[in-house]
Amino acid sequence: MDYLLIILLCTLSTSKVITQGAFARKNVKTVNDSSLFNGLIFVFSALLFVWRAVGASPMILPFAAVFGVLSVIFQICYTGAMIEGNISLTVLMVNLSMIIPMGVSYFVFGEGMSPLRIVGIVLTVITFFVVTEFKGKGKTSGKWLLLAVLAMLADGGANVVLKFFGESQWRDEREAFVSCAYIVAAIASLTFYLLTSRRGKGISIKRQPKIFLIAAITGAILALFQLVNAFAVDRIDGTFFFPAYTGGCIIFSVFTSIFIFKERLTVKQVVGISVGIVALVLMNF
Repeated sequence: MDYLLIILLCTLSTSKVITQGAFARKNVKTVNDSSLFNGLIFVFSALLFVWRAVGASPMILPFAAVFGVLSVIFQICYTGAMIEGNISLTVLMVNLSMIIPMGVSYFVFGEGMSPLRIVGIVLTVITFFVVTEFKGKGKTSGKWLLLAVLAMLADGGANVVLKFFGESQWRDEREAFVSCAYIVAAIASLTFYLLTSRRGKGISIKRQPKIFLIAAITGAILALFQLVNAFAVDRIDGTFFFPAYTGGCIIFSVFTSIFIFKERLTVKQVVGISVGIVALVLMNF
């Protein structure tokens, strides 16, 4: 059951990346463009379960608010880092954010960490480095490093909030949590866009009907992903879940590039997939 949840999450995450990325690559050129597009995605994510937010316990609001704000900070910094520097290194930095909620799971909630699981986690980190293209486009700089680190901390922090919510007595109100979190995220993201767009900085996205369709599809996938994610965080030890999910997404992305985009499998990708699979098996012990 645990593996099935992780596979489902990797599938939803990969689907979101493909759907969102197909539009973003051609239309999203600046941080402001990203804020508008992500703001619309958050709106549709919030709408999917908004009926559950009505009458929900007020105690889920602090969790949802912090998660929503961190989601926006992540998107802004992640987009900025992708524009400013090396894309592959940015992705590597964000993947390493798994260490934060994994550490909280171990030190705060006392979840298991067997020797074989530690080896699996180390192999997962090695997988990140194996599949990273260090000679890709974009230069590293102080600004890039700051944005990448902030994106990593925001992503890790959001997962920590999700972990605490999953351990709380209100964890069964997952749909309400997802809706409230993305209401906050939508308001924060669109407010950022409106404030910065008034100064006319970095606006290139076209206001076309297609943006709403893509945002609706992506938003629905994101809401479903977070619903399953909240359930999985509650059910599975974080010391296994976070590295297994992150490593699984790497493997899924490689297979997606092969079967959907018809890219050839490189030696590095073969090694990365092999190491990642061994890591997933070891982490289950």
